[in-house]
Amino acid sequence: MKQLETELERLVQVLEASQDYIGLVDTAGKVIWNNPQMKHIRGITDDKPAYLSIVNYYPDWAYKIIQEEGIPTAIAQGSWLGETAILDREGQEIPVSQLILAHKSADGIEYISTVMRDLTKQKQTEKSLQERVLELKWVNRELLKTTALLKKRNQELDHFAYVTSHDLKAPLRAIANLATWLGEDLAGEIPEENQQQLQLMQSRVQRLEGLIQGLLEYSRVGRKNNLVKTIDVGNLVKEVIDSLSPPPEFSIFVAADLPTIKTEVVLLRQVFANLIDNAIKYHPQKSGKITISAQNKNDFYEFAVSDDGQGIDPQYHERIFTIFQTLQARDTFESTGIGLSIVKKIVEDRGGMVRVESKLGEGSTFFFTWRKQSQNGD
Repeated sequence: MKQLETELERLVQVLEASQDYIGLVDTAGKVIWNNPQMKHIRGITDDKPAYLSIVNYYPDWAYKIIQEEGIPTAIAQGSWLGETAILDREGQEIPVSQLILAHKSADGIEYISTVMRDLTKQKQTEKSLQERVLELKWVNRELLKTTALLKKRNQELDHFAYVTSHDLKAPLRAIANLATWLGEDLAGEIPEENQQQLQLMQSRVQRLEGLIQGLLEYSRVGRKNNLVKTIDVGNLVKEVIDSLSPPPEFSIFVAADLPTIKTEVVLLRQVFANLIDNAIKYHPQKSGKITISAQNKNDFYEFAVSDDGQGIDPQYHERIFTIFQTLQARDTFESTGIGLSIVKKIVEDRGGMVRVESKLGEGSTFFFTWRKQSQNGD
């Protein structure tokens, strides 16, 4: 008996220490015992008698479940588990997960015990997750709409740019042809001043054609699907140099350790073409030296195009990457001012950076970083 009393005492201590709501009732529904957590939530004190029936513990809908499903199942099968709710001292519902156990003896059901776990936080989390799911669905729908709209706008922009460039180039070609015909038909009869004006007209037409083409290329950066394949960058650079046909007086050195990468070939070729062409075009001498090299930078390679030209004043290092900006008067040097802005847009659209290190009279080095592996897939 002593041992049984000790074990019973330990059991009661465990039940009383539980944070769950625990109670015992007889077969008629009269409350026999509540643990401290149940007493606290129901507002029961030691000097206040317990409620006579469990009907006072539940909202109507929960009590109906207990009576019609919970207790009958527990009596028939030994236990029942479900979700109900209990009323606190102010009559507010607390959602709970409830276990009902029927304790039997040879004479039948002696009493019924119940253990209830507070589901308030879980329900709040579930509600929050449901709201988040609905919000994400709405955002996803809006993103799909926006993507479709952007695709349509890009197509319209491509069409507009093509039509506009075609309509602009046609009269420009007519002006250029007219200037050429006048020069040929009136050769020797036109004063030198007028000949210079015709030449200026032709150079201006060429500049506008270059500007239109540059704008087309700039507008298409990042909006075209470009072929991704594995290439030897050294061979790519040599192809670019060959296509530019640099003056024979120029010495162009391509480092032997340029990497092999999987990338968008057309875009990388365009970046190298602009930088190497600028190094040749803006060199103050008929001869010069250009060096192309690379360094490993974690997920990127940093490429460098160096020249021994006249250099760039540091105060203009940011300006040269702005569209339409040139450091020399266009009447003395033909330039659209778009080349470096295209380089910047291509590189930055792919997560890289472009910069220049230069001082007047000390040449220039243009650096740009390029991912080792394209993020646009095959």
